[in-house]
Amino acid sequence: MNFWHPIEKSKISLPIESVEKLPAQSDQSVLSLNVVINTYVSSRAEIVFDLNFKKDQNFAEILHQALDDRKIKLETKDFGGGMGEFITSIDGATNTKDKWWQYWINGKYAKIGISNYLPKDKDRVSLKLIEYQNSYED
Repeated sequence: MNFWHPIEKSKISLPIESVEKLPAQSDQSVLSLNVVINTYVSSRAEIVFDLNFKKDQNFAEILHQALDDRKIKLETKDFGGGMGEFITSIDGATNTKDKWWQYWINGKYAKIGISNYLPKDKDRVSLKLIEYQNSYED
C-alpha cells in the first residue's frame, strides 16, 4: 500500500513505503519504529517507513535489514569501543568533508552510533545528510 508524503515546497512528493508487519505477540516483545530518511541528493529524496523489531535489536541491525529488504544500499563504518557504527552512505548519498549522516531520536540529536542505540516502542528516528551546523535540532 502506498501513501503520498509531502516534502518541502521545492521537493517532490514520494510514496511512503511500508513493510510487512510482524505478527503481534502477547508478550509484547515486538515493538514498532518510524523512520524518515532525507537524502535530498538521491532519486528517492525522502524515504518514510514504519517497521516492527524485537526488543533487544540495536538500530544498526534494524536499519540494515529494513534497507536491504527495499534494495537500498546502506554503508556504515564501525569506530569500535563506545562509539560504535556510524552511517557513511545511504542510497548513494555519501558523507563528504562538509556533510555527513546524522540522526535524531524523537526530535533529539543522537550522540551515539547507530549500533549503540536500542530503540524503544514508538520511537521516531530521522536520518539526514546535512552540512556541518552548530545547531542539532530536528
